[in-house]
Amino acid sequence: MDQLLATYLFTNKHCPLPGLGNLVIKNNIAENDFLSKKIIPPGPTVTFSDDEEPAASGLIKFIAHNKNTSVDNATVELQQYVDHIKSTLSANLSYSLPAIGELSMTTGGKFLFKEHVLPQFYLPVIPAERIVHPEAEHAILVGDKESTNTAMADYYNEEEPVKKSQWWIWAVLLLCIAIVIVLTYFNSANNASMLGNCTSIF
Repeated sequence: MDQLLATYLFTNKHCPLPGLGNLVIKNNIAENDFLSKKIIPPGPTVTFSDDEEPAASGLIKFIAHNKNTSVDNATVELQQYVDHIKSTLSANLSYSLPAIGELSMTTGGKFLFKEHVLPQFYLPVIPAERIVHPEAEHAILVGDKESTNTAMADYYNEEEPVKKSQWWIWAVLLLCIAIVIVLTYFNSANNASMLGNCTSIF
């Protein structure tokens, strides 16, 4: 019966246990671990609820079909199986559901469930190495503006215009000023000769 319940649960994603509760499989999404460059697999999580459980007609028909018996006999077998689980839990013992989990009961009569962790072999961690295609253009977000990788590459690779040095303009200007000062000096009335003062003493 344990094997039939596990098969039914993993096939239909739920398995009612009349008078006990309901087992449900929830599928987790895969997680991308960028730092470790890995993809964590989307492993299923088995949960148990002792609230209102759905009708067990589907499970009973499944048991009857696999055991090649009538629906009435399958109903009795399922009820006996559930009663066996209850009596085990009432004796302060836990009951293990192979490949599913382990049921136990608190002193207050509340059912507890701990799922069995699937072997890592069934849920391997996949290495995820980012592949970059430099020649392919794709949209990227720069601050709060959308751009493309090629546009940003052109922006950063663009050479700044070379500023032409203009020191020679100042040099020419200073030279002109010096020439003007020299010419003014030598052309003045009191400085007509390069050898000194040429003022007549007679």
